[in-house]
Amino acid sequence: MYKKLIAIVSSLIALIVIASGIYYFFGSNNSIKEEHTKYLALINDSHDFKGGLAGLETLDNEKGQEAFKNIKTEIKIAKELKNTDVSLDNKDVDAAKKSLDKVDSLTTDNSFDKAIEWLKEDITNYEKAQKEIKDAKSDDINSILDKYKFKHSALKVKLSESNSSSQKNVETEKQNTSVETKPVKASRKNTMGATIPDNVTSLQQEWIRRGGDAEMLTTVRNSYKNVEKITTNFNSLHQANPDDPITIYLEMRDGTRKTAEFDYAWASGAFVGYTVHVFDDNFYITVN
Repeated sequence: MYKKLIAIVSSLIALIVIASGIYYFFGSNNSIKEEHTKYLALINDSHDFKGGLAGLETLDNEKGQEAFKNIKTEIKIAKELKNTDVSLDNKDVDAAKKSLDKVDSLTTDNSFDKAIEWLKEDITNYEKAQKEIKDAKSDDINSILDKYKFKHSALKVKLSESNSSSQKNVETEKQNTSVETKPVKASRKNTMGATIPDNVTSLQQEWIRRGGDAEMLTTVRNSYKNVEKITTNFNSLHQANPDDPITIYLEMRDGTRKTAEFDYAWASGAFVGYTVHVFDDNFYITVN
């Protein structure tokens, strides 16, 4: 009788242990999936790219990788989406488009479609408004700007600033024409179409003045301790336009590659110095 009772109790204990294990496994798995869904919603619905990215990074562990095979790719996409959002807030539409191109190359499903469309809509509206302003016969652009809704208000400010700058240039040219009939000197422009003030040292001259490749690449290396190799496309004998940005390539120890440019720094349309912009991290290194 005693042995039979022990056998029954042992069986019950074994069943409890098995049931607890099954509950823990499925409960833990469901919890991870709920967290994953929450972090995607932060990015897609709340557009909290920083918070969503931070959340996804917490799932980059053994359990998370087992539950979500593409978690590392999702983290890379979330980083580029965050970079796009930051670039648009900084009025840097070109950098935002580059980040979205990287998102397109990484995307394998529709997990981030809503966030991608949300960001692309601002870029599309910016380019449409920019074209309309350029073709407008009237100087009043408010009616054009009011047609488009920007989630990143900095884009609306940039369009307004660009138009004001263009009007000032037109007025200056008119004044110069009325005072004298001398030929107007062609303004300096780089390949991106940016106008460079005559009193500003060219990028080529500034690069050389600051010590050339050795000193400039050391400046970049100081901000990236895990860099394996840094090279540049700079060649003073073959650079067609001395105002064109100088490209820098960073080979990281983990095998990845980052691209940066030594370029002019602007604030509210005015020249404020020189900077190195690392596109992959949307990181600016001040070299002044």
